[in-house]
Amino acid sequence: MSTSKSDSGETYKVRFTRNTMKEVWGDNLIIITSKMKILNDCKFETEITKIESKLFIQDSTDFVGKKTAHEIIRSDKKEFIYTYWCNEGRNTCTEILERR
Repeated sequence: MSTSKSDSGETYKVRFTRNTMKEVWGDNLIIITSKMKILNDCKFETEITKIESKLFIQDSTDFVGKKTAHEIIRSDKKEFIYTYWCNEGRNTCTEILERR
């Protein structure tokens, strides 16, 4: 599991297994489960299979089936860093996660 803390103090956790990636915001406020496919040593792809939310998100089902390509920038004992296209392909986002 890897964890990041936002400026607002909310936690963002990512749990990786062999074939899945689970993203958890806050105290299980939003949980996104994706199947994961390793493309090579530095790239993997995810496809959202399930979204669970304690919030009312009217269009959350629109994201099920969405695929995202991720590029691993750094992976060591302390942290895991990857980038991906976000905001509907307008920006590149970077996640810096502390390993736990």
